[in-house]
Amino acid sequence: MPGALSLYPEMSTREIEEGINNVYKDLVDDKDRGEILEICKYWHGRCIEDRVMAAMPEDLKDYVRFSTDFNTACTSANFEFGGGPPLPNYEKLFQLGLNGILKQIEDRLNKLKISMNSLHPRDYVDQLESLEAMRISCKAMIRYAERYAEKAVEMAQNETDLQRKRELERIADSYSWAPVNPPRTLHEALQTYLLVYNVVYLIEFRSENDGSRWDLLFYPFYKNDLEKGRITREEAQELVECLLFMMEEMGVPKPREEHGLSGGGSLYQNVMLGGVTQDGEDACNEFTLIVLDAAMVVRNPLTNVVFRYHPKVNSDAVSKVIDCIRSGLGYPSLFNDSAVIPLIASYGIPLEEARGYTMHGCVEWLIPGKPQGLYTPNIGVINLGKCFELALNRGIDPFTGKQLGFPTTDPKAFASIEDIMQAYLAQVRFIAEKMVKIDNIGQDVMSRYVQRPFAKTLLDGSIENGDGWRCQTRRLGSSPHIVTTGSIDIADSLAAIKKFVFEDKSLTMEELLASLRNNFEEQEELRQRLINEAPKYGNDDDYVDHIAREVHHRTQKEVAQIVDYWGVNYTISGSIAGAYYPWGRKVGSLPNGRKAKQTFADGSLSPYPGYDHNGPTGVLKSMSKVPPVFAELTNQRFMPNFLEGDNKKLFAEYLRTWADLGNWHIQFNIADDRTLLDAQAHPEKYGDLIVRVAGYSAYFVDLSKGIQDEIIKRVTQRF
Repeated sequence: MPGALSLYPEMSTREIEEGINNVYKDLVDDKDRGEILEICKYWHGRCIEDRVMAAMPEDLKDYVRFSTDFNTACTSANFEFGGGPPLPNYEKLFQLGLNGILKQIEDRLNKLKISMNSLHPRDYVDQLESLEAMRISCKAMIRYAERYAEKAVEMAQNETDLQRKRELERIADSYSWAPVNPPRTLHEALQTYLLVYNVVYLIEFRSENDGSRWDLLFYPFYKNDLEKGRITREEAQELVECLLFMMEEMGVPKPREEHGLSGGGSLYQNVMLGGVTQDGEDACNEFTLIVLDAAMVVRNPLTNVVFRYHPKVNSDAVSKVIDCIRSGLGYPSLFNDSAVIPLIASYGIPLEEARGYTMHGCVEWLIPGKPQGLYTPNIGVINLGKCFELALNRGIDPFTGKQLGFPTTDPKAFASIEDIMQAYLAQVRFIAEKMVKIDNIGQDVMSRYVQRPFAKTLLDGSIENGDGWRCQTRRLGSSPHIVTTGSIDIADSLAAIKKFVFEDKSLTMEELLASLRNNFEEQEELRQRLINEAPKYGNDDDYVDHIAREVHHRTQKEVAQIVDYWGVNYTISGSIAGAYYPWGRKVGSLPNGRKAKQTFADGSLSPYPGYDHNGPTGVLKSMSKVPPVFAELTNQRFMPNFLEGDNKKLFAEYLRTWADLGNWHIQFNIADDRTLLDAQAHPEKYGDLIVRVAGYSAYFVDLSKGIQDEIIKRVTQRF
């Protein structure tokens, strides 16, 4: 229904009840509110959140979600949100159709019923039940498609407009064939994709992400239609535009914990383009350009286009990417195959599979069709800036006076930045271990009560293995990760301490700590010295850039010692979206000159707003000194004129430099200060102004003033 969002009381009744009585109060009338609350009553004690919290030990409960009276270090409640399943293998669906998949399920069931072979009886029964659930869900999906066909026939019979009547008849014919059978045309392939997307990400269960490689998926259908005279390029683009519109209509209400992090009801859906094929050749084709053209027409803020860059990339595709960025959409965001593929392969993924990676969320990699647990491997957010603050306060939160972290050494005894680093890492380990224990409980409950049988039918090996909840193990289709924020603020802070306290000795640790406790009150001169005289990341300065590398790599190494529910080592991730702003508000002043409750540096490798003064290439070179050992996120801002005319070729070379330096990711805001400031003052004039926040784009006027201010403060780069 247009203008409607789905609710999921089976996940959490708390977030729904709080929402409709507070932030969503104006979106429902009294009748709907009463009906929703009545539904929630049934799920009290039955929803995933209640089941997990009932099993939660007392020493972990305070670390489940953010709370102003105690926990400002992490949120570990992703089991409340549903997250995202593994990315379906759409190629399998296109090759077999639902009838072919149903036959695979029934063949496997029949073999099991003949002989259990060496299976343990428990696993045998589990597989029988799991396969039967897949069979039921696959038949339900077939019936779902048939209902669309029947509805289109009914509408066509009552339609008087001949053009619309023909469109409805075409829709009916299409749904009568696909997805029950393999799609024959581009129209049927796009329609099949949308129907499955709708079921996997909204109907079967609340989910997010996707990230399918559209140009590889759909180009064969487009090429075949074009050769047979069934379609023109303009008609193909119109179909893609319709698909983008339909995806933009999808969404879920965000729980309170995500407010300030993401925009609207986004499902964080990505459309992946470019990259290399399994044999390492350029994957760009005419459909790559069609999708980019369609995106510039539709101008969706939340359906994110992503582009994989590599040394053999097609120059026409890069030119179109620059045009799309220049249009002010905030995308495509760019990922560097030369950095991403080797890191994925280091996890034991075969090179051919690693080359097929896509991105889900902001910057996290995913292998299509590979099982990787039952829901998102992102278990929550750890506030690294808070961990650093706790290290400077023996684990005590200065805001509450409570022992939030690990009781590390008195900071007045620190004799080097290595001492501070050790205290910081101890805080990271302390908080991360609690997050993992919480998530492991959530994973167990989810594996029992959230099976997603239809999504399983589109995962490699699930039918053959009869994956049930008892026998499911995580396979390497992605890496379990903890999202982080504040790392660049830590690097700049350590550089300031190293220079002023340990090298110049112009400031004692006790004096510095007193200044931080007082938020630099009546010490603005000292604050300006910390800002202007200490080296800052983003200016190609080895002094601080090497510290940034130490912070990133050693934090990753610390977290990687912890394993998840399936026995896989964790990683950290820069897939932070807009959470750098609300999480920064939970931390007091820092030695980099940042005052209490101000934003952190955006992303995970962006300089702090206003601290980079050596031009855009200086930022790239700083980034390159922090070789990616986990998914990184970087924002930059340019004026539109640097992506057009004679500057367009220069910008293309700039992108090549970014890639040659081995960086993971980059994305751009194309807006000038005058426009953004006027939009703040006169939002009614700028309803369609789109900006890039972090891992997503949003309408500028819909953002909080704090995030608007942070975007304005980002340095406008120029060549």
